[in-house]
Amino acid sequence: MENSAHQPAAELDALVNATQSCPICRDLLPGDEDDELNIIGTQSLRDDCGYCRILKSAMNSLADGPTTQIFVHSKEGGPISVEYFSEKNPGSEDSYASKAGFIIYSHDKSRLIPDLGMLSAYPESTELDASVNFVNAQMSECSTKHEPCKKQLESPLPTRVVSVGSSDADIRLVELKNVPARYVTLSHCWGRKQPLRTIIANFEDMKKSIDANSLPIVFQQAIWIVRMLKIDYIWIDSLCIIQDSQSDWELESLQMCDYYENSFLTISTATSPNSTIPFLGPRDKRWWPAKLNLTNGSSNEDVYAQRIPSEPEEEGILFTRAWTWQEAAMSSRTVYFTPSELIWECLEHVVPQRYIPDLEASERLGFSKVFSTSSDANIMNYVWDMWDDLVTCWSRRHLTFVTDKLPALSGVASRVHKITKSRYLAGMWEDNLGIELCWARAYRGYQDLPTLSTQYVAPSWSWASIHGAVKSLVERTISTFEPSFTIIEASSNVSGLNPFGGVTAGHLLMRGQIAEAMLTCDDPQTSVYYKISGPTDKWEFSPDSILVLNNGNVLRAKQDPKPSKFTAKIHCLYIGSRYSARGDESDREFFMLVLGQSENADGDKSFCCIGLAYSQSNLLFKGAPVLDVKVV
Repeated sequence: MENSAHQPAAELDALVNATQSCPICRDLLPGDEDDELNIIGTQSLRDDCGYCRILKSAMNSLADGPTTQIFVHSKEGGPISVEYFSEKNPGSEDSYASKAGFIIYSHDKSRLIPDLGMLSAYPESTELDASVNFVNAQMSECSTKHEPCKKQLESPLPTRVVSVGSSDADIRLVELKNVPARYVTLSHCWGRKQPLRTIIANFEDMKKSIDANSLPIVFQQAIWIVRMLKIDYIWIDSLCIIQDSQSDWELESLQMCDYYENSFLTISTATSPNSTIPFLGPRDKRWWPAKLNLTNGSSNEDVYAQRIPSEPEEEGILFTRAWTWQEAAMSSRTVYFTPSELIWECLEHVVPQRYIPDLEASERLGFSKVFSTSSDANIMNYVWDMWDDLVTCWSRRHLTFVTDKLPALSGVASRVHKITKSRYLAGMWEDNLGIELCWARAYRGYQDLPTLSTQYVAPSWSWASIHGAVKSLVERTISTFEPSFTIIEASSNVSGLNPFGGVTAGHLLMRGQIAEAMLTCDDPQTSVYYKISGPTDKWEFSPDSILVLNNGNVLRAKQDPKPSKFTAKIHCLYIGSRYSARGDESDREFFMLVLGQSENADGDKSFCCIGLAYSQSNLLFKGAPVLDVKVV
């Protein structure tokens, strides 16, 4: 059954011109491979064209408000893909274009839209039996035909696993470390409602028996699947790590990536915002297709329009959380229970139960392939670019506790260390430090700047020191970077047993050209209102957080600042230049770290990084002295 709630009030009595295609929509006929139909808003669609009216009806059913631009991709034999943009916050300085999309398809061979793709009826519920059948079918192909995947069929068990038994009476926590066996891992979102946890006080009881009724529904449903797959064990973080033992947390978090990589399968419960919301059961009607009726004289047929997720939040809250990122990155096989679709991913391919528009485009997918190939890479540039890309994706996600930023990435960091043997410095790599210092905050338009946490997370030169998404400005594989500084000394002090976990301090002793400049701030909370002035030129500067003036020193603001306009002296450290790998120096850009005096200067003169600036001119550093500076 399709979604009658989204069906238009009246069926479309659309008269389709059989001899001449519509100049607006081209009768939705497929074009060349890269051919894209561009329509300026729904107001451009013609009422006397049946195909235009199909598009308009779909937009009315699925779009959240008026649209400014519509792109139609018609591919022979596939569903018609429609992307559209609508303006958010129109008329304000913070306005931006929001992208969404849907597909148009048929259940049967279409007579009125030649080569329209066919899809089966949309399953309005995620059922246990159908899900397990899908997993078994993919697992059969994966284990027999995929050479990279065959290696991951049976591995040593983690320190602890939950034995699921054959009935609810048999569930218990067991310690069978290094015993070879198949096990499943669960990737889930804790949410604000904490699930059942293993703590020091109940540890011995959990090893005797776990009451099935005490388990949240997400855990129960995962156990149903594990039993139907005829697997004996499942690893669930809240049950298999002693939650109030700091030492156990640090040791187990370091091995977490191994647990996910070595598991037979990861169940990713993207649909569930917390462990009390089931991932098996009816799907949100938002994802149900709308039925559209097309007529041409006596010919009549139904086509369907179905919304496609366009933002990570629509894929499920799991894809917005930082801890679950490395679970996806390292799993060899994963079945994703998303709000709209069931998706299989292994080292070889990505397969939907029904349909997803682009198997490669979603940042949700493909992480597991990265490390399966990078271990064989001979070119280290690829490995470093891979790390920078992973950090960019990861930094868009959210953490409940800001101090978890480095621990939540520690498993992946340990794997990169195995490949590179490089020293890890609070989210950065010593052997790639020149390029990795060229990071900046990823922002949109006039978006307000964040403040820093009052809790220490990382030294100021690390991307981990700020809130929010970051991006790398240099990609080794497509550009050449020429550093203009040297590292005399580098350190980061790890806070616990995990060498890739949280840190308590860190510094870089750097030697390079230092120039003084003036920083003018007209609105501390908005990035576009900061400017750097040198003797001969001015640079626009986007800091990575709100900046404040304190006793003449420019500092990053912490929580609840009282910022105001200011002009103050800063120091700039020239770190290098970038140009195209093709050797074209016309696009060369020069990078500098913008430094303020450190709050915590203890005798020796220390600086903190307040952002990165870049320009096509380096006149600021003409004749500038080479000095040693300590950046903390």
